[in-house]
Amino acid sequence: MNLTLMLNGQEKKFGKPFISGRIYREFLALKERGVDFNSPTPDDLDEIVQLLCESYHNQFTIDDFYNGLEVNVDSENNFFIKIAEFIMLAQGLRPVNPYEKEADIEEKEVTEPPTPSGAVPEL
Repeated sequence: MNLTLMLNGQEKKFGKPFISGRIYREFLALKERGVDFNSPTPDDLDEIVQLLCESYHNQFTIDDFYNGLEVNVDSENNFFIKIAEFIMLAQGLRPVNPYEKEADIEEKEVTEPPTPSGAVPEL
């Protein structure tokens, strides 16, 4: 999940977030509390975005995130897509971005050669 925000009228790019064990734990607490990630309340959304900011080591604020993304479904930097990607990452899942080209996905995947059935890998 790469992130580009509009900050002070200029695009600012951020790399991938770091989902620490603490962020995962706080995400689990939100789930336990019954947060509906498909339709969060404004306060719940603030908590999700706060975790997202923390995963980027607070390089931007909650307000920067809200103001820096558009709610345009045709944009790769769509607010909803970035929230969904973060929620998937926070659960330990690989996010799927509909704007990511299939060739890009294939390049990123690393596969190990198959081992014959019953074979024990060498240590």
